[in-house]
Amino acid sequence: QLERLAIYVSQSMGGAVGRSTNIQFELPLAETQASNHTVLIPLGEIKKGSFQHRALLYKVLADQLGIPCSLQRGQYGRHWNTVILGDEEWLVDLMYTPSKLFILGSKEAIDYQTV
Repeated sequence: QLERLAIYVSQSMGGAVGRSTNIQFELPLAETQASNHTVLIPLGEIKKGSFQHRALLYKVLADQLGIPCSLQRGQYGRHWNTVILGDEEWLVDLMYTPSKLFILGSKEAIDYQTV
């Protein structure tokens, strides 16, 4: 269920991206703000989401499904979700390999959390 939710969130927010991809989110968001005449953007209207948008959507949906999940915030606009499986906390990849889980503190998780 965790993996399927991650894939759904990623697909809803523009799909997987490469690590070296220069992701442009500001322009589509500015256009949506202008067309709605407000700075508030409904989460469902975001078609290309960054770390922040994807992590927020994952958290909202996980809460609705009763999946224990946390929303974490790092530096430079990085956001991620963690879940507990067994005795370990795992980071959910929503950007590069949606549905991949990394043990929190592992090299892969640290790479995901940093620029």
